[in-house]
Amino acid sequence: MHYKSIFNTAVAVTAAAFFCVGCSEKPDNEGGNVTPDGIVYGTPVTYGGETYQTVVIGTQTWFARNLNVAAENSACYNNRADMCAKYGRLYDWPTALTVCPSGWHLPSKAEWSTLWDFVDGWSTSGTKLKSKTGWYQDEDENDNGTDDYGFSALPGGIGYRSSGGSIGFDCSDCGFWWSATESGDTGAWSFSTSRESVSGGEKTDMYSVRCVQD
Repeated sequence: MHYKSIFNTAVAVTAAAFFCVGCSEKPDNEGGNVTPDGIVYGTPVTYGGETYQTVVIGTQTWFARNLNVAAENSACYNNRADMCAKYGRLYDWPTALTVCPSGWHLPSKAEWSTLWDFVDGWSTSGTKLKSKTGWYQDEDENDNGTDDYGFSALPGGIGYRSSGGSIGFDCSDCGFWWSATESGDTGAWSFSTSRESVSGGEKTDMYSVRCVQD
C-alpha cells in the first residue's frame, strides 16, 4: 500500500495504529563538522551499544537516525531485526518518554514545530528532512527527499494491534515519530515527514523515536 503525502493537514489516527515519531541560513559550525553542502554534524553519541551521529539544525541538535535501543513495549517492523537496524525500533508513548540517553529527551510538540519552521515550514519540510534514498519510487513518482540538513528520515512504517492483542504492520513507505506532548488523557502528538503533518495517536501505539539534546 502506498500513501500519498498530505501537506499542511492534520491526519486522524485510530487507537489501533502503530507508527514507527522557517527560512534561515544554516548555522555556523560551533564545534561540529560542516560538510561542503552546509550540513552541520555534532559529536556522535554512543548509547545502548550503538553510535548515533548527531546533527545541528538551527538552535537544536538531533540524533541523525531513529533510536534502536531494546526496551519493553518496543518492536521491530514486521518483527525483523534487520528492520530495526535500518529504521530503528517502534515504542509506545510511555516507553518513548524514557528511552533517550542522559542529556537528551523525546522532543515536545513545540520542539518538533521549531524544527519544521526552521527548515521552511510544513509545506516543504518533509522533503528537506527525508533521506535522498529509501522512500517509495517508481517510473511515475519519486518520494525521496533532499536531506538538506542531515536528518535523513526514513520510512519506519506503521502497525496496529488487533482485537486479540497481536501486532500487525503496514505502511512501509510512511514515517512517524512520537512527541512528548499529550493530546488528551489517552493520546499524544506524533509527526510525519511522509505526510508533512501532525496528528494525535493513542499512548498505547508504537511510533519511532528521535532524541533531541537538552
